[in-house]
Amino acid sequence: MANDYRRIHRLMQLILLMQQRKAGNAAALAQALEVTERSIYRDLQVLTDLGIPHYFDEDTQSYRIRQDFFLPPVQLSASESLALIALTEGVGKNEQIAMTSPAVTAIQKIKSLLPARVFDELGDSSEYIDIQLPATGPASEAIEDVYNEIQQAIARRRVLQCEYESLKGQSEPFLFHPYLLSFDQRAWYTIGYHAGRNDIRRLKLNRFSAIKTTTQSYEIPADFSLAKFRGKAWRMIRGDKLHRIVIHFDAIMAETVADTNWHPTQEIEFQDDGSILFRCEVEGLKEILWWILSYGPHAKVLEPRELVDLIREKAQATVNLYDS
Repeated sequence: MANDYRRIHRLMQLILLMQQRKAGNAAALAQALEVTERSIYRDLQVLTDLGIPHYFDEDTQSYRIRQDFFLPPVQLSASESLALIALTEGVGKNEQIAMTSPAVTAIQKIKSLLPARVFDELGDSSEYIDIQLPATGPASEAIEDVYNEIQQAIARRRVLQCEYESLKGQSEPFLFHPYLLSFDQRAWYTIGYHAGRNDIRRLKLNRFSAIKTTTQSYEIPADFSLAKFRGKAWRMIRGDKLHRIVIHFDAIMAETVADTNWHPTQEIEFQDDGSILFRCEVEGLKEILWWILSYGPHAKVLEPRELVDLIREKAQATVNLYDS
């Protein structure tokens, strides 16, 4: 019986991968589902026997489900429905994240299809859940054209002809191969190959001054990933050198800091007086510098010396500002 359940689950995964156009060939499916290629071919035959229309697209070298076929609606539980409603309405209604307002319309459609028992169980629970995110950048109208152009370029794998305003106010044309769209630290970015810099760059959407899709095609490198691009950056900007960071937080701020997973490499060591030692490894010091300064006298950097000197420099500059 357990084997039957596992196979049913695998068949559902197989269908979803094909519908999402992420299936690839038999070898790719075998790797994704952790089975042999022979098992994949047997599963494909089961789909055929069940009348689920699928085919192998020679152009993309990937298995697909025919577009006019749809599975029956997914049955959501009350807890799943509540989580979806809270997220979409909490984030999308006031567009706390730009470009997410269509999610509100989508969740209204989903709510109208919920079974009566689920709808009754939900009641007005979603009205008592509030989600507040940090203030974001410009309204969606300011980046909507750029967002849509990049999204379509990624879907069609088309190179973009762009102009982008640097921090110095300069702008020059360049070709750009977008790999993904990323909402990070209050704003939308795109990450991809910048032909003018011959490097993979992160570009902020509201600083594009011109953007146009070309007929030139490109491929996203198979070894590209957001995690690899970020490396051990504190948040977004990856530096050239890896630093081992040690910070002492006093007892006033210790619990506040320890309650949050700030970085994948962080380690917390509690001290007898209620303070903590915070350790992590980061590439680059610019971002973590400002995070430490936000804690004022409650945080003291112990290592590395380079960061100690940067903190002292910025703190002294602040003192000078008020002394003058």
